[in-house]
Amino acid sequence: MTRPLVIGTPAGVRRLASTDLPIRIGSDAGADIRVPGPVTGAVIGLISHLDDRPFLQATGANAGTLSVNGEPVAATRWLADGDVITSGALRIECHFD
Repeated sequence: MTRPLVIGTPAGVRRLASTDLPIRIGSDAGADIRVPGPVTGAVIGLISHLDDRPFLQATGANAGTLSVNGEPVAATRWLADGDVITSGALRIECHFD
């Protein structure tokens, strides 16, 4: 990924380079971004990149738990500047520098 992905989470703003990905979203202690409250799975999604394009991938039986701009993510979705990922009370804002 040539441009850093900048995400805003409840824990603050994070700049992510290619070497920082994938980022795991979920409820277990090993998740890079923790989802507050009860969640159906330890890891519900991944943020990664392919050919310099960032994407969000829902994992396993948790498809539809994550949304981008209010639309449920059932499999994989490319991310664009300004996209907002949500799951319950979790809100992640995505920006590119």
